[in-house]
Amino acid sequence: MIEIGFNSENISVIPVPTYHYNQAILPKKEPEIINILFVTRFIELKGVLIVKHILQELRNQNFEKYKITFIGDGELFEETKEDLKDFKDNLLFLGKRSTPEIIEHYKDTYITIYPGITDSNGREENQCLAVQEGFAYKIPTIAFNIGGLSECVHHLKTGFLIEPKNYKGFAEAIITLYNDYELRNKLAEGAFDLYETKYSEKVIDSQYKNYLKKIES
Repeated sequence: MIEIGFNSENISVIPVPTYHYNQAILPKKEPEIINILFVTRFIELKGVLIVKHILQELRNQNFEKYKITFIGDGELFEETKEDLKDFKDNLLFLGKRSTPEIIEHYKDTYITIYPGITDSNGREENQCLAVQEGFAYKIPTIAFNIGGLSECVHHLKTGFLIEPKNYKGFAEAIITLYNDYELRNKLAEGAFDLYETKYSEKVIDSQYKNYLKKIES
């Protein structure tokens, strides 16, 4: 909006709230495998078709102690499954699931991922709700630094923010969080703190009320 002439002093940005449906639960301390969750729409800008590059980097480093669960649907669902067939032993595609079902998966999840890209139409993610929902359950994330992701993914505070196309760096972040419980716990607490102070329903509700009072005055 600023680029097309709006005065920044007249712009208020209020995030979409994230709802916390259950008590946050941290996974066990030393996992045999690291459970990774990717809740997404299967469209280009979500980066579903570049996940193979990250998984290949994990394979290059002889790391197989992971399971990625994909939840969601979309036009690229079947293509993504075919694209990742060489890694099928480490993947689970569940399709669309209800909110209570997704919450059950959060309970066993160590990290979420968001490998977003700039799509062929120049679009990028503005606010990734799935990442913020993970924060509400003390789950840090690994994401590419694209679009508005840096608003919630603060490097080494709420997760890892990786430069686009740095597939090796993305893979190394997964391995690091598998091996380093203390860091994973630190990021989990940082993620939850950000949720409580910026994205919770209570905080957003207060921002809307203050904004409406400002308009009325």
